[in-house]
Amino acid sequence: MKTIQLSLQVADDITSIDHLEQYVDLLGQQIKRQLFTNMLTQLGQSESQSDTTPSTCPRCKKSETMAWGNRPRVLKTVFGQVHFRLLCQKCQQCQHTFSLSMPGLELNGSNTTSELRKITILCGSSWPFRQAANVLWQLTGVELSFSYIRWLCANEAEIVAAQANTEYQTSEWEARNDRSIG
Repeated sequence: MKTIQLSLQVADDITSIDHLEQYVDLLGQQIKRQLFTNMLTQLGQSESQSDTTPSTCPRCKKSETMAWGNRPRVLKTVFGQVHFRLLCQKCQQCQHTFSLSMPGLELNGSNTTSELRKITILCGSSWPFRQAANVLWQLTGVELSFSYIRWLCANEAEIVAAQANTEYQTSEWEARNDRSIG
């Protein structure tokens, strides 16, 4: 368990409850992004210093790698965009450079977190996609295109339809077996 202390400077010109609410919301978003970035950096550093998980080249599968800088990454979260640096390795055998993946922190090729995707799907299924994009921007400060929202909703619809089809086929099979037994 780590202890993190924050010291904040608060504006003196807050004149209404609405202004206070907006100010606290923006401040909270900034704190969450900074905290997320700091903790992600600490996780990456502790993982790279760990000798229990040697990095293996994804191309040639050799474990002779060396640290090779880092690359900037932007992650879209429910509290805004988070900017951080991803540690890189270089294979001494084939010269391939790659990023270290931290177990449990993989995004499977996405730059949006699963929580943001859930909220996006809820908004996209509730409003027209352009309006959903505007609502998400107002709530999270993250800009998502309406076509991305449409794509996410279509993928979720396919998953739900496949699950419903499987459940229907299972219940039909059980019903037929019950009739043949009885």
